[in-house]
Amino acid sequence: MSLFFDKADYELLQTLHKLRERSDASSRFRRLFAPYFHPRGIKELVARREVRLLAAMTNLIDTLDQSDEAVDARLTALKSLYQEVIHGACSTLKLNTARVLLQIMKGMLRENSHKQQLRLAHDLRIALLGHPRFIRSQLTRYHLLEMPEEWNQVSFDYHVHDANTKGRKSPTHLIIDAWIKGVRSLQVIYYCYVPENAAKELLCAAEIMGIDVRIGVEFRVSFKWRQIDMIWAPRGFTGSTGFLNFLKRPDTAKFFSDGRKQAGQSGRTILQLLKEFNQHYLPKLNSKLKTNFKSLNEADFLVAVKFGQPSIEHLLEFITEHLVSIQPSLRGDAIFESELEKWLYSRLSQLPPPDDQFSVNKFLQLTKNLKAGFRLTLNLSGLSLADVIEAIYDCEGAVTHLEVFNLKDHFGGHSTPCDEINCFRQALNRGDLIRLKRIIRNCRKQFSSDSSLAGRDEKFRTILHHLPQLIDYYARHPLGARIGSDSTGRFTRHPGMGLVVLESLPLRARRIAIKEQRQLPLTASIACVETSQLHPDLFRYKKRKKNVVSWRNDDDIATFGKNGNVISLGAIGNSGETEQPVETRSRLPYLSSNVKIFLKLAGGFIPAFLSFFLTRDWWLLAYGGAFIWLGITAVRNIIQSVLGGGGFKRADLLKWNDFISWQRVADSLLYTGLSVPLLDWLVKTVVLDRTFNVTAENNTVALFSIIAVVNGCYIAGHNLFRGLPRSVALINLFRAFLSIPPAIFIGWLLQESLLLSGFSMALTAITLQQWAAVISKTASDLVAGIVEGYADRHANLTQRLMDYQIKIKELFAAYTRLEIIFPEKDVLEMFKTPKRLIASIAGNQKNMDKELIVDVMDLLYFRMYQPQARNAFRMVLKNLDRDERKIFFRTQNVLTREREISLLFLEGVAGKRFSRVLSFYLLYAPIYLRELKALAEK
Repeated sequence: MSLFFDKADYELLQTLHKLRERSDASSRFRRLFAPYFHPRGIKELVARREVRLLAAMTNLIDTLDQSDEAVDARLTALKSLYQEVIHGACSTLKLNTARVLLQIMKGMLRENSHKQQLRLAHDLRIALLGHPRFIRSQLTRYHLLEMPEEWNQVSFDYHVHDANTKGRKSPTHLIIDAWIKGVRSLQVIYYCYVPENAAKELLCAAEIMGIDVRIGVEFRVSFKWRQIDMIWAPRGFTGSTGFLNFLKRPDTAKFFSDGRKQAGQSGRTILQLLKEFNQHYLPKLNSKLKTNFKSLNEADFLVAVKFGQPSIEHLLEFITEHLVSIQPSLRGDAIFESELEKWLYSRLSQLPPPDDQFSVNKFLQLTKNLKAGFRLTLNLSGLSLADVIEAIYDCEGAVTHLEVFNLKDHFGGHSTPCDEINCFRQALNRGDLIRLKRIIRNCRKQFSSDSSLAGRDEKFRTILHHLPQLIDYYARHPLGARIGSDSTGRFTRHPGMGLVVLESLPLRARRIAIKEQRQLPLTASIACVETSQLHPDLFRYKKRKKNVVSWRNDDDIATFGKNGNVISLGAIGNSGETEQPVETRSRLPYLSSNVKIFLKLAGGFIPAFLSFFLTRDWWLLAYGGAFIWLGITAVRNIIQSVLGGGGFKRADLLKWNDFISWQRVADSLLYTGLSVPLLDWLVKTVVLDRTFNVTAENNTVALFSIIAVVNGCYIAGHNLFRGLPRSVALINLFRAFLSIPPAIFIGWLLQESLLLSGFSMALTAITLQQWAAVISKTASDLVAGIVEGYADRHANLTQRLMDYQIKIKELFAAYTRLEIIFPEKDVLEMFKTPKRLIASIAGNQKNMDKELIVDVMDLLYFRMYQPQARNAFRMVLKNLDRDERKIFFRTQNVLTREREISLLFLEGVAGKRFSRVLSFYLLYAPIYLRELKALAEK
């Protein structure tokens, strides 16, 4: 037995190496990514859950291929991954556990150290158990804030980039990272045009992960004396299909064709900047460092850009990596990187603007001609208050939002008068003419001191005379605010993607955010709204009212100040999205599972044994008390788990010990062993007997009541320490009071039994006093077995009902498609002869036969292998109407076609490791069909 790590950790690491080195190993699992495979269905017979997760993640990360086939493969893998981490999770921190799982797998794929990969493999397997304390420790390790399980946090980022512009990540990778960080609303920025495949991948990935995503197109337009950046975001489409159809329209294609020309010109400007670097900055750098760096090659730079559009971020990274590869001492030199960045931006501002750049008026006219709703955001980078006022006035209400805060500019030291501009925005939205007049007059005072600005002074005089008109532009639709990180996923000196309003986070996360100084100098005004909504009741298949807490934005940004309530989702002071996890120096978390179980058992047994051995004269309690105490808890845990899973008598394939989590039993024995010195020695002997003279002889009720209450407080305390929900701790505290009557009854029963056996009253009282703590413990575990057993049963039953609900919905959807495929046939009658049905489906619809067979096979697997499946199955059937039951029973006839199903698995519908699935089907499908026949007759 290995002291550190489990055999499964090494096997998982071996699988990872195969996935990274051999494409055929990855493709072996690709069949399991098909959306009709349920995460708790027959795919469990093909590969373990952690292997399936890792295989799916391997197909998503660091793949930038933009072909249709590659995009579809990433989206299919993403959907499978999301189903695995969400529908396959059993934890009170379901969504936070999923975030941790995704983050750990990202680390495994990026890590090159064998030792670190092995640690991450162990972490992944432990995280799958969903223990709250471990999940929270991993969130802290990866600088992630805990999100509410209701997923109602006010989190957003309205300015991010993917690999199609200046970012590093594919659209799918970007969406995964946003979800891991807890972002719910996202706007991805493209330059001058939108690549169709990128839009498809981004929108579909966001739909899968439940993120509200918008696409913005940033144009640099000429505005009188300078250039300004405007983000055009078309809107009003029905899902991703509506937006993709908009991109295919001839007028949209023509608009983006002109945009591609502008993007090409911008790319040539970056290449010119590279030449400027070679000619001017590089010689000075060689002279300063006494090095001999060669000129950088333009072709190598374009290869580094890959699918993106050449940008100054690409150039900065390319130059830095090239120089560091030759002069390693430059790595991590913040001064060098800062100087280089300042030089590049300064030189870029000196280069002439492109000749074919849109003017503001032309740009606005082109966007209006597209006849689509849109939001138009003015990027404030490098603009003054006067610039913003003039641009808004000239655009005549076309500007709908101002990007009042840019995280990258804020941490980069770029000065923008955000507070002044936001005050102007608020005054404009309120129609505060007096304040607007004061703001504009202050701008004119600045112009009067410079004769070269006389023209602007005259323009602001015109604006001053047309203030009612300016106010009228935003009377119906106020000028909104946007906040963005301008994140690229590259090396940065700011926290990276994602912002969130502090009040919408759990209390624990708020404390961590304030402690880590993540607060930004802006405050958002939000209000908590509690509404009653109709939700499905899984146990009755009816709608019931449920209170739902949500947050309403009264105003995007209310005020600017030192420490506001908007915080970054990345840790300030780290390197943003490239921040390194906090490594633990201790090796104890990586002990093998068997060693951990042994240590927990020893940790519970030793204090229990010493407590009885040192305080008892009777040999039975002195030597056997610890075994009795821990035995009560062990038996209770086993019976509770078995009954919660479905009982000892079942027709399915689960054995009684399949329901038992030995880690859970070990945890329970550890804490119950530690309670012996507390309850038996300190409370019963020292406090009650010696201090207050409360014994079984003179006050039995008080003795058992006080022991029970202290035991309840102790259990609630270690529940909170382990990170369990407060509701669980309160239930365990309440169960202490429920255990008092059983303890008194057991004590009375023992007393009467001893008296009938011939014991004297004095000896009976002494015996009862010695066994008082054990009696209270027995009563407590008796109540716990009932309460927690019911809770386990309810949890298993709820999960099974959810599984059946999802799978039956998919089955009925498949049946509906068959009705559409065969409009002139009675599909229900076709299921009486499944051989002809499968042949007809195979000839008319690709993959339809696979989907139907996998659906019924998953239902078979549920019934035979999942806890509480029998009860859930009967509840589901009971709540279906007559026609739905008839459809359900007829569709199961597909399982009678052994030849077609066997051939399908031989052809690899579930990959190459199909033998277990096939033998399972051949052995147990007849049993399942006989049970269905009996139910149908009823």
